[in-house]
Amino acid sequence: MSESRLQMHDGAGVASERRAERRQLAVLRAALIEIDGQTHFCRIVNVSSQGAELRLYRMAPTGSRIKIRFASEICVAGKIIWSRGTSTGIKLDERLDMIALGQLGKNDPRHRRRMPRALMNSYGRLRVGSGSHAASLYDISPAGARVKLSKPAHGLGPAVLLLPDLAPIAARICWIDGLHVGLMFNTALEMQSLELWIDQNRGARRRSAPIPAKRGLAGA
Repeated sequence: MSESRLQMHDGAGVASERRAERRQLAVLRAALIEIDGQTHFCRIVNVSSQGAELRLYRMAPTGSRIKIRFASEICVAGKIIWSRGTSTGIKLDERLDMIALGQLGKNDPRHRRRMPRALMNSYGRLRVGSGSHAASLYDISPAGARVKLSKPAHGLGPAVLLLPDLAPIAARICWIDGLHVGLMFNTALEMQSLELWIDQNRGARRRSAPIPAKRGLAGA
């Protein structure tokens, strides 16, 4: 019997109830992949217990060791075994629990918040009503973000996140913990554009990092 595989293709119409159910697991379409110590967003095309096909937004050579975070509960390691353009094939080191993977977010109306998020160290502002707060961006995904404000927010509700080089992002404050605020975006960000912004942001931080002073030779 052939092994079952979760298909992540978009498109209208369903061939069966089983395929329709799988397409409802939108949380599985976004994942984080770690390559050479850096995390990047990717899109899952399909996944089985032994491997996955991903769409990457950066080059990754065949043979690279990687880690994939499907959601906050599941992280697996593997190796890139083929690459064609933006499509990449992954062989997993250990079998993936397909039942557990299929249940993620299925009965949780908050499943968008369970999408994996990239850790960040960036700054912007959060506009709430007529006020505006300085904000430190802690993490972000296509569906939401976590920020730390310069002063406490005064309740849940609509907000606009302003980040350098991105259009204003309409959102809703869904939780508050002291100065920390959780945001759910009204419209999911386009994944490739977000990945490009994250990469540029990290590059800018590397370029602005101070160069360590050279030490003299011992005995000089």
